[in-house]
Amino acid sequence: MKRGILIIFLMLLFTISVTNSTSFWSAFGKETRALDSQEVVTYVGNEPVTLREVHLIQLTSEYNNRLDPSLKKLSYEEALDIAIENTLIRAEAKNNGLWPTEKETLQYIDNIRNALNQLPEEEKELWQEFLHGYGMSEEEFFADKNTKNTYASFLATGKLKIGVNTDWDEFILQLKEKYIISWPEEMKP
Repeated sequence: MKRGILIIFLMLLFTISVTNSTSFWSAFGKETRALDSQEVVTYVGNEPVTLREVHLIQLTSEYNNRLDPSLKKLSYEEALDIAIENTLIRAEAKNNGLWPTEKETLQYIDNIRNALNQLPEEEKELWQEFLHGYGMSEEEFFADKNTKNTYASFLATGKLKIGVNTDWDEFILQLKEKYIISWPEEMKP
């Protein structure tokens, strides 16, 4: 099964104990923050997939590879496929009334923050290094629209997985058949 950006990002955040290099986390934060292109590379139904999403998936895979060389760095095409899958999941969740409410999302964020507060001090320092590189305080990060959307996507994926009666990969294939994936003229593969 392919891992989506959200799963990869969570894995990266929770593996901060693997390295004690603060410059690693600061650099990751800076590079993540620098990704700002909202250029649409494709649409899944009416949901856009942006160049930022694709590049964030690639960047996260690169940093995961630095932590664990057995993990593959993703090509643009592989990252695009994952971004499309993530967008299929978002679209399906929204179309089936499974998109989390603001209250559910904020509760989930509170749970994440509580988990971060339980980390050993050394790992909390690495988290702070990431935030410093990202250019935000913890308050700003968790109040950020992109952060909220990311965590809402986590919740939506979980809700969908609970209701899926088939293999997840088969479900994704069904979604690819259900939704029209369209390309801006200049982006057609």
